[in-house]
Amino acid sequence: MKLSRRELAAAAVAVVVAPSGESQTPPPAQDLAKVVHDANRRNADTLAKFEIPISTEPAFQFKA
Repeated sequence: MKLSRRELAAAAVAVVVAPSGESQTPPPAQDLAKVVHDANRRNADTLAKFEIPISTEPAFQFKA
């Protein structure tokens, strides 16, 4: 499966924006870090399903 970076970004946004069966009430403050961590983990797992060749990534340099 070949995806462009734009298609991959659109898929990631669709996963984040897609309504879930859960209520949309904000979580309690003490659970906010756990909720964010779990959301990041789910997003990372979703993105890991797509195979992206190294040649897709742009070249870059870090300069001090």
